[in-house]
Amino acid sequence: MTGREEANRFGESDFTVSARIMVSRSSFKITAYVWEVKAPQCYLYEFDNNRNRLRPTKELIKAENQLLHYASDFSDMRAFRNRYGLDAYSTVIPAGILIGRDDRLVKPSRQLQVSEADARALFDQTSRIRDLYLYDRAGIRIRTWDWAIEEHEAKLWSLANPGGAARP
Repeated sequence: MTGREEANRFGESDFTVSARIMVSRSSFKITAYVWEVKAPQCYLYEFDNNRNRLRPTKELIKAENQLLHYASDFSDMRAFRNRYGLDAYSTVIPAGILIGRDDRLVKPSRQLQVSEADARALFDQTSRIRDLYLYDRAGIRIRTWDWAIEEHEAKLWSLANPGGAARP
């Protein structure tokens, strides 16, 4: 099952998917994956008053905070669990954040003159560090709209056009 804008006491999450996952030939578990979606024009990181270090932008921090609160609240919401077919053994997982584009990974700095190549290297370093210590441990993925469109164009179209409108 999929759903958009699921209400909870912290606001509305943007996207949820529940899936039956085979554990063995005769058993399965159902898991709900919650995603937070931010605009494609958002940047992921910005310089942290230092040309050698990046920090998450306000938009990415907000998305992280929303995602964690939504997943936590949904874990205890009976209506949400019923809607997605979750039983007492099912889990709600903060799956990821969809934000920005590949050409908007690092917000340019007015004070620091940094080449695109150096900014990309810092992005890669920052992503590895945050994946290692934060995201991988929690199972959270950070993805851009470019990834979403490339990997899931047909599915995104059907979700955005539930009436079945034909793709251009």
